[in-house]
Amino acid sequence: MSIVQLALFGIFLSLSALSLAVSYIVFQDYYSPVGLLGLVWFGAISLAVLRLVPEHHTRWSLITWGIIFLSMFSFVCGFTVIYRYINVDRISADYTLEKRYLQIIIKILFILGFSSFIIMIYRFNVSVGLEYYFDHPVRARHEFRITGLYHLFLLNCFNIILIIGYMLRYGGSLAHVSILFCSLASLPFNGKRRLTIVAIVASFFVYRYVLDRYGSIYQFLLVGISVIGFFLSYAYIFNSPDAVLRPYLYLTTPFDNINYIILNEENRYYGLRTFQSVLKLLLVQDLLGLPENYSHIFYGDQYNAATYLMPLYYDFGLLGVVIGPFILGIMSALLYLYMKIRNTIISITVYAITATSIIFAFFGPFYTLVSITEFMILGIMLIVIYNTIDVYIEFVKPL
Repeated sequence: MSIVQLALFGIFLSLSALSLAVSYIVFQDYYSPVGLLGLVWFGAISLAVLRLVPEHHTRWSLITWGIIFLSMFSFVCGFTVIYRYINVDRISADYTLEKRYLQIIIKILFILGFSSFIIMIYRFNVSVGLEYYFDHPVRARHEFRITGLYHLFLLNCFNIILIIGYMLRYGGSLAHVSILFCSLASLPFNGKRRLTIVAIVASFFVYRYVLDRYGSIYQFLLVGISVIGFFLSYAYIFNSPDAVLRPYLYLTTPFDNINYIILNEENRYYGLRTFQSVLKLLLVQDLLGLPENYSHIFYGDQYNAATYLMPLYYDFGLLGVVIGPFILGIMSALLYLYMKIRNTIISITVYAITATSIIFAFFGPFYTLVSITEFMILGIMLIVIYNTIDVYIEFVKPL
């Protein structure tokens, strides 16, 4: 390890910490979109430049360095364009209306989500058996799916985040605890760890904004120790010493992969990758016979993440990694500022999912996941309905 690598490590680690400090000074909040992006990206880059596992790392070209920083700058510009023109004065919410509204929404989502889960499991058990489903969940869903059923199943994850916010603010009855337990029990049947990760991380942000407090240092230490303990246990149980290095490689190899894609990929897909989740939700992908998954090229064959810039670059090249982050910066600013102004459980839930996507942007395009797209559309629809009812009660009904 050279002195230059150590110097770069120190510089980017300092920038990571500085991002949090600037976020708190400007927004009185450590977890603004800009603060989270700087924290995670500069932190991951600081570890990547060390190249602790040479066989998994490569030297980044100047073009890659330029694209990484240009995308970050573009995201900040998009956020700033919105932030500077919106006055962040909190509007007091009608908690009585919100409580009644959430009680209805939680029950509807549970009925739709959990009943679809029961139907889905029954179908798989009859068709191929649950053992085959757990061994090949993605293949089983593709071969024996009922159109639209999986999208309803995803509502269980959204409902978990929503219920946690409701219980933190209003307390929970036995019915709410039961719904939460049933929704949590359905998550492992999704077959994808990402959905569980979204539920856990988003719930953390819900805790922060509903109670208006940060987790204690002991809670952060407990999470860190738990993660380290998990990988150490995995390495011991499965006799896999390299498992200890996996957290480091998961954090750093996406940048090596995006570097490899930038230097070697010339094909363009013109939106098919970036908007794949929307096409799936609208069932257009099936109607047009588009592929379920697209091929990728990576520097290594073991770690296949390449930051959220991957579909943008595949689709639109340099223009995509400039315009895409700018638009995402605008969208995150709107959702963040709306949450700060209204502070309803639904607005907090929507931003919590947005923040989760920003945190994992270094790893991959969470915003292109069908689940995230569905949650964002659903959340915005629930916000519009709530605001419509609120306006009607306050202005129209008295007339």
